[in-house]
Amino acid sequence: MKHHVTYNDNNSTIQNRDEDSSFSCKWENCHLYMNKTELSKHVINHIIPEPQGLFYCKWISCTRGDRAFNAKYKILVHIRTHTNDKPHQCYTCGKSFTRAENLKIHARSHTGEKPYVCSVNGCNKAYSNTSDRFKHTRTHFIEKPYACRVESCLKRYTDPSSLRKHTKSHSHQVKMVMAQDTNQYGSSAIFVTPSRRPTYSISNNTAEQPLDLSVRWKNI
Repeated sequence: MKHHVTYNDNNSTIQNRDEDSSFSCKWENCHLYMNKTELSKHVINHIIPEPQGLFYCKWISCTRGDRAFNAKYKILVHIRTHTNDKPHQCYTCGKSFTRAENLKIHARSHTGEKPYVCSVNGCNKAYSNTSDRFKHTRTHFIEKPYACRVESCLKRYTDPSSLRKHTKSHSHQVKMVMAQDTNQYGSSAIFVTPSRRPTYSISNNTAEQPLDLSVRWKNI
């Protein structure tokens, strides 16, 4: 039997009853079931600093492991990835986000605001967020080390994320299967399955290091 707990606005327990529910608290040694709103309130009670003032996520299967947060607000934002809590909602389209900063960036897609301008003289390109500006700025200073390895395709990119997006355009030739490789380098892997199957291993490279794209063909 699953135990359902309800909380009032002060996060104190006001009711206990047995009930099936879709949401459960998977914090270590806690297996209470409740609705989504109650779960978001309840999990805050688990966030208690260790003696060193650090905060650890003890959600079962959390990939952070023993890496600590040095501030409570940081772990609060992180916990939302487990509870799927998205409190910051766009008033224009209704889309919700876990972080206020992400909502702010999204809102620019409605307003057209692009406050981040390329700093290279003569280039007036502007972007809604610093990440896109950074990717663009690299094109002025470095080569494009991330090459598409599909036969006859000569496309090259400055960053691995752009290469991944491009590789999907070859879906008429290959079947894309994205998988997260949890090896010690935290790298990603793309498995491409055509009639003859190459395996692309995309490691976590920096701009200065060429992309390690090893190809291994298998007849299937």
